[in-house]
Amino acid sequence: MKLYFHITGFGKFCGVNENPTEILIERLPTYLQENSIPENIQVLSYSILDVAGIDAVFFFGSTISKFHNQIFEPNTRTIWLHFGVWTSLPGFNIETTGWNEADFSCPDEREWQPIEQKIVTNSAQSLKTDLPVTEIHASLSQKYNVALSTDPGRFLCNFIYLTSLHFSSINKTSSLFIHVPSFEKAPIDTQLSFARDLISEIAASLV
Repeated sequence: MKLYFHITGFGKFCGVNENPTEILIERLPTYLQENSIPENIQVLSYSILDVAGIDAVFFFGSTISKFHNQIFEPNTRTIWLHFGVWTSLPGFNIETTGWNEADFSCPDEREWQPIEQKIVTNSAQSLKTDLPVTEIHASLSQKYNVALSTDPGRFLCNFIYLTSLHFSSINKTSSLFIHVPSFEKAPIDTQLSFARDLISEIAASLV
């Protein structure tokens, strides 16, 4: 089965002027060219998003429109893979759940600061990824410091994840969010290797 990936990271936000995921997404295309991934995988887009709710919503609308044919192509699967930073983490977190609540501790990059506000009206309190994260985690944990998590916070990481899971439920695609640590905890080479192995493990889990 052909797998199409859309991979995102974030730019700067309150207190974090250099977001590791921005550098990760900038370098990942070259890294994947030099370190092969399974032939049935095609990364259709790499995006660095501003840390702003409206930009996340616009990203999905525009990307779904642009890649409509691939999303609904028979015998394929589209996967939205999102990376965000959580600087206090000792390693990587595979987020299993998005929560339908925006409760920003500081304004986003467009000065929006919702407090205990629903992200998607008339949707469930939480949505879970349909990817086999337990299996993926078991494989990756042999090489990396990685944990399963049910709490992505309530800032933009959770906002884009819940939005992604919502669109996936409508369009029959799949979504996953990964929190990465700072480069002090996991240098860029480790994060690039993790991203490549994660993509390969997702593919292997869907065979």
